[in-house]
Amino acid sequence: MTTEWVADTLPSVWNTPYKHFEDKRDLLATVAAGELRRLAESVAAPAGAGAARLESAALRYLDWASAHPARFKLTFGSWTGPHEELAAAAARATGAMEEVVRQAQREHTSLSRDTARVLSLIWATAHGAMDLELGGHLRKRPESPSKEELVTSLVAMLRGGAGASPEV
Repeated sequence: MTTEWVADTLPSVWNTPYKHFEDKRDLLATVAAGELRRLAESVAAPAGAGAARLESAALRYLDWASAHPARFKLTFGSWTGPHEELAAAAARATGAMEEVVRQAQREHTSLSRDTARVLSLIWATAHGAMDLELGGHLRKRPESPSKEELVTSLVAMLRGGAGASPEV
């Protein structure tokens, strides 16, 4: 993503972004923060109850990342130095997913009580599966599970194995 792309996309003159942002990093961090806010809204309203709620939120994450791969890469790329808006948006997205985990734990008693671990497992699996998908690595072997199947299998394992694929 370049500042030229942003300028071309917005109904403005080419240098308008430079009047509102300190530099390119500030502009891109603001874009990433907006994406994290959208992601937070999406995962905060999953369908279902219990473990199905958790699975739905993780699949919504994959849907967002699949629909916007460049924004996914930007948002979860490497950032140097602090950026208040980006940090606040990241906390909001993490908080939204953490609340989904807590609700799922209340509604599905066999789901692990370790909220931080469940959140990290879901986030890392969904993110890693998406990254592998974008890199073409999940499609290298026909028998490889899809990114959605990986998330679904993890949730099944977290809730006690019901519905987990025997191959996983």
